[in-house]
Amino acid sequence: MRPSRGIFPTVAVLALGSLPLAGSAQDTRPPSAFAGTWRGPLDTGGGSLTLVFHLTEAAGGGFEGAMDSPDQRATGIPATEVSVEGDTLTFTVAALAMTYSAVLSSDGSTLAGTFTQGPVRLPLTLTRGEAEAPARPQTPALPLPYRSQEVAIPTVEAEVTLAGTLTLPEGPGPFPGAVLVTGSGPQDRDETLLGHKPFAVLADHLTRQGIAVLRFDDRGFGRST
Repeated sequence: MRPSRGIFPTVAVLALGSLPLAGSAQDTRPPSAFAGTWRGPLDTGGGSLTLVFHLTEAAGGGFEGAMDSPDQRATGIPATEVSVEGDTLTFTVAALAMTYSAVLSSDGSTLAGTFTQGPVRLPLTLTRGEAEAPARPQTPALPLPYRSQEVAIPTVEAEVTLAGTLTLPEGPGPFPGAVLVTGSGPQDRDETLLGHKPFAVLADHLTRQGIAVLRFDDRGFGRST
């Protein structure tokens, strides 16, 4: 898969192979000290990206793991090389000209090092723990100050039934109405993309203003047949 112009591709699938650890008499850390989930913010100068590394000891030695960029919804960046020498971890992705090299702290709680991509070199410190899901305060949350109900829209000629949600303001009506239709490509009734639900946000706003709103899953997607 081609990488995007950003630091990471927006979509990728990662399954790191079992790669042998470099062993020597000078090694000071057991492999288990590096195992686990690590996360931290990468300051790109124009913003911050959370990176997550999952490292698991493989049965035959070495590590199996994955690297994610949750802010970009990238859950798999293919690594071409992972190595551990003493207290130093090196993680390389040749397709992106990227390397992360870091030293494990004496108490095993942090990995501090340098993220390199081409000529760019940025400090990156990781700590143990899963990445937190980004807050979406604009997404409607229960309880809602209006009625919301599931609807089915049958089309006899095409033998298709569209499944959707109808939101209705409080009161007897009648109400003005709006139908939300997605753009190209199959999408659900909320037009979910990269963790955002723009149609849910639009329907919520319009319904609060006294407008009935119908939104539905595209044909052959979600609950639509």
